[in-house]
Amino acid sequence: MNPLTHQNELPSAIASTSTLFSASAPTDALPGPLFLMVNSLETGGTEKQFVEISRALQSRGVSVHLGCLQKAGGFVQELKDLAEFDLGGSLYGLQSIRSRWRLARYLRNLGIRIAQAFDFYTNLTLIPAAKLAGIPVIGSQRQLGDLLTPMQFRAQLAAFRFCDRVVCNSKAAAERLRQAGLPESKVVIIGNALPEAAFMAVAPALSRRHGVFRIGMIARMNAEYKNHHGFLCMAKRLSESFSNLEFILVGDGPLRTGLERESAALGIQNRVRFLGARRDIPEVLHSLDISIIPSFSESLSNVMLESMAAGVPVVATAVGGNVELGEEDRALLVRPGDEGELTRAVMRLTQSGDLRSQLALRAQDFVRSHFSVEHVSAQYEALYSHAIGQPQAVAHGSRVVSNSEPRRDSKIRVAFVAPSLRYVGGQAVQADLLMKHWSGDPEIAATFVPVDPRFPFALQWAERVPLLRTVVRQPLYFWKLWSLRHADVVHIFSASYTSFLLAPLPAWLAAKALGKKTLINYRSGE
Repeated sequence: MNPLTHQNELPSAIASTSTLFSASAPTDALPGPLFLMVNSLETGGTEKQFVEISRALQSRGVSVHLGCLQKAGGFVQELKDLAEFDLGGSLYGLQSIRSRWRLARYLRNLGIRIAQAFDFYTNLTLIPAAKLAGIPVIGSQRQLGDLLTPMQFRAQLAAFRFCDRVVCNSKAAAERLRQAGLPESKVVIIGNALPEAAFMAVAPALSRRHGVFRIGMIARMNAEYKNHHGFLCMAKRLSESFSNLEFILVGDGPLRTGLERESAALGIQNRVRFLGARRDIPEVLHSLDISIIPSFSESLSNVMLESMAAGVPVVATAVGGNVELGEEDRALLVRPGDEGELTRAVMRLTQSGDLRSQLALRAQDFVRSHFSVEHVSAQYEALYSHAIGQPQAVAHGSRVVSNSEPRRDSKIRVAFVAPSLRYVGGQAVQADLLMKHWSGDPEIAATFVPVDPRFPFALQWAERVPLLRTVVRQPLYFWKLWSLRHADVVHIFSASYTSFLLAPLPAWLAAKALGKKTLINYRSGE
């Protein structure tokens, strides 16, 4: 084999443009404080983004308060005034309920204007607490969702329906939520942020040795889906053809001992270096010639972004956001789980310095133009401003809209939820009067959803049986509430007695889940 050469150092600069999300927001866009919450401060991708975004917003003059469920992990020392809301090991236990109440009071006492959760557990904790406190809340989907159990996915999706917006860091993650039925108007795509240091040339953490070519993988060793096994199998195959390769594994976790045993069983223990958890990732990347992301699942890989920013060519599996980052010859993409294809792609790169340079140049230019922390933080500011009703442009999915965007249909679509005139009462009469008044109106399109829908012919006898008619009516009523998806505003007639639980409350929950504005017309004196 021909000697392998290192790629040239690449220039670094940051441009503040993005195609995934376009927005601009002044530094005074948020007049009140913001609350960000993450599960813990472990050294993972979500936690790193939590730190980067909070710092960037604070540097832009935004008042930011931070919270977590567990004050543990490597990033804890880097953050001050971090409030902890421990769930006691369960999302549904008594302590979990108490923590949500305490969190809601905390948000109210601080006068928080808007809150954002960053991961699964904080989605299920912060969203109900923020709604209880009466403030807008944003959820986050920072993985594809395939790593959650079906029950976890459904629970999070249900919580997302009560969000004002849900931030996804890739188109793939957003599409998964849309396919699951989340209204497109709720979904916003904002990529991960890269600090300026990610683009700078730095001294390598590992001294360069003449003739040694390094191939590395950076990932926590706590999840099988990261596919360290595939990396080691690839290393075994390449070691049989190249004598000057060194394989670097960066990260730590419960899987490390098994991976060290596996490398020994493969007979490559002298070719594989385990560096453990590192905080100097830019320096480590500048020690590598190729970066490998062999995961079975990724939304938007921080390691892939950081490798591209550092000018290190990438071989990655064609999953989730890896495709968005690596397409158009910015990386070599391979089928997940195909160790032979992974080996061939890496071998191709080891044999072509020109290909490595071309991939690295295209990739670095792309991430420099799309993922700078300055622009991503501006996108978040615009999102927060829109969520609290200020007219900054934000993106729904991949489409940019603003508060002033004209409607295609100028009519306001109002859905009335009230008793029908079958049982004459004050609510029924008032709803009927409004419906008649707006009939044919050029500005209002009114529809009616009865809380007492008619029974099918075969079940009409049940209407004469008091308790039974309620049992039969509820599923019919719930089905009727699906029509609220066509409304802009849902006008719900309500009284204070126990029927509130059977009619107004389900209508309000359905309207909020569908992302609709709601009006409660309260018609009792209690």
